[in-house]
Amino acid sequence: MKGVSSTQLAVVGLLVNALVWGLSWIGFKAMAAQGLHPLWMTAAISALATVLFFWLKPAATWEVLRSPALRWVLIAAGLTNICFNTAVALGDVIRVTLLFYLMPVWAALLARVFLDEAITRLQVLRLTLGLTGAVLILWQPSIGLPVPSTLSDWLGLAGGFFFALNNVSLRLAQGGTDMARSQAMFLGGCVCSGLLAVGLAASGVIAWPSAVNSGAALGVTLHVGLWAVLFLLANYGVQYGAARLPANLTALIMLTEILIAGFSSVLLGASSLRWQEWVGGTLILLSPLLWTRQKTTP
Repeated sequence: MKGVSSTQLAVVGLLVNALVWGLSWIGFKAMAAQGLHPLWMTAAISALATVLFFWLKPAATWEVLRSPALRWVLIAAGLTNICFNTAVALGDVIRVTLLFYLMPVWAALLARVFLDEAITRLQVLRLTLGLTGAVLILWQPSIGLPVPSTLSDWLGLAGGFFFALNNVSLRLAQGGTDMARSQAMFLGGCVCSGLLAVGLAASGVIAWPSAVNSGAALGVTLHVGLWAVLFLLANYGVQYGAARLPANLTALIMLTEILIAGFSSVLLGASSLRWQEWVGGTLILLSPLLWTRQKTTP
């Protein structure tokens, strides 16, 4: 666009990604209320996005199928979607999002194991801040021990771990194209969520999609189509932005997802804030901010 620089477009792309993911809980909670389990919604959205992506970039799909490294991206991304989408649909949005963003803690540990990256004193401080924040968020006087007390808490933590594994897998798959990496993540959401949903439905744990009220079927279908397009835009936005901006600026902009999810969920009554969420969330947010400081310090 005339008069708009690539840097400005890159910032917009990252903000679009943060906006879509920060508001995605609305779609998953709405569909759960209609009887569509978040696993089915994740599988449907990812399947539609995969088909659209294949139509736009068919070579990317074949690249994923040929690359062993991208298959790990597929698995890690699929598990991330399973955990995060189910957690925000069933639990407190702010708690889930903050626990998910312990991701830098798991990323430092996984990078040490798989990429042989040293853990510096600054990284130890990051780990300490992040874990302290998690302890504060999870602590409840009636329970005592600061451990996850609900399925959504566990899924939020697991989602952050698998997202960290996804990022490490992306670095191991650096030989692949950006489009192939994107398609691997959509395929992961489709395959992993679909297989788990079928298994749980066959076992009677969750309902089949046919259980959705016939009067709501059209609305559910339109909802899935809308979010598939939004997630495609979000994926393109993060790919475009991350390729054109410094890593430290990218990390800062992506943190706006927490603010968007937090404010929107409080305004719409999907979350409540205790002092632990304020203090613990601040400590968790400081962890990636210290990462950006490390990246910008000579």
